[in-house]
Amino acid sequence: MVVDSELELIDECADEYMRQYTRTRIHRIDVELHDVMSGKPPSEIEVYLKSVREVSIDEIPIVKSILNAFEGRRLIIYEYENIRKRDDRARLASRLVERGIEEGRSFILVLPSLMPLSLATSLPYEIQEAVADSLALTITITYDNLLYLPEGKRRGIEIVAKENSEASYERVKWLKEKAEELGVYVKKVVYLADNKEIFEYVTELGADGIYERVPVNKLASYIVSLARCLRIPGIREFLHREQVKHYIYGYKVPYQDFAKLSNILVSYSGSFPVPGGLLYNVVYRGVRTLLAELMNRLGLL
Repeated sequence: MVVDSELELIDECADEYMRQYTRTRIHRIDVELHDVMSGKPPSEIEVYLKSVREVSIDEIPIVKSILNAFEGRRLIIYEYENIRKRDDRARLASRLVERGIEEGRSFILVLPSLMPLSLATSLPYEIQEAVADSLALTITITYDNLLYLPEGKRRGIEIVAKENSEASYERVKWLKEKAEELGVYVKKVVYLADNKEIFEYVTELGADGIYERVPVNKLASYIVSLARCLRIPGIREFLHREQVKHYIYGYKVPYQDFAKLSNILVSYSGSFPVPGGLLYNVVYRGVRTLLAELMNRLGLL
C-alpha cells in the first residue's frame, strides 16, 4: 500500500522529471517531404507511435506537431513500446499496420531510424509495399540528450544499450570515451532487446544497479531525475548533443496534410521540447507511473 507521504514523493520526482524538458534543447529539425497521395483529408486518423506516456525528448516535437497539424480532426493514438512491458515493438507495430491497411483505415506511422527494417520482416510482402509507398517525411533531429556516469572510484561499470537502435550505438561510443576521460572503467557493453529488458537488468541489483549498470536509453533520464529529486549522490549527468532520424508514413492521408506537418516540425528548431496542454497531462501520468515502479525496484519506497 502506498501512503500519502510516498505519493507526495512520487509527485515531487515527477515534477523534477518534467523540468528536464526545459533544460534540453532541440537545436535543429530538418524535414524531407516525400510524394504521397493527394485527396480529401480524412476526418479520423489513427496514429501509431512508440509512446506518448513515455515519450523521449526527441519525439516530443513530432507528437506536438501531429497534434497541431491535425487539430480539429479525430486522432486515435496507439503506442507500440513500453518500458514496463515486454512486448516486441516491431511485432506490435506490424499488427497495427496490418490491421489498418486491411480495414482501410487512415493512419500515420512514426518509426525511429532502424525500425523500418525490423518492421518489414514482420509484415507480408504486399503490406510491406503499401507501407514503403506511403513514406511521407524523413525527419532529422539534432538535440541534447540526458545521460550520466557514476562518480568516484569503482571496480567498473557496464554500459547497457538497446540493440537495433542507431542512437544507442552512437551513445555507447560517446559514453565510453567520456568514461575513459574521467577515469571510469567500462568492463563491458551489454545490448538487450528492448526497454523492458534494460529496465529489469539495471534495477535487479537494487539501488546499486544504477551505479554498476548504466543505461543509455530513456531510463537514464529517469535515473537522473531521481538523483536530483532525492539528492542521491554519485550521479554525474551530461547533456550529449546527438542527431537522430525518424520516418513518418501516411496511409490514406494526403500530401497537403504532411506539407503542413513539415512546416510545423521545422518551426520547433531552437526550442525546448516542453509538452503542453493535454499532452503535458498524459506525459506526466506516464512519468509518474514509471518513476513509482523505478523507485520501488530500487528500494526507495
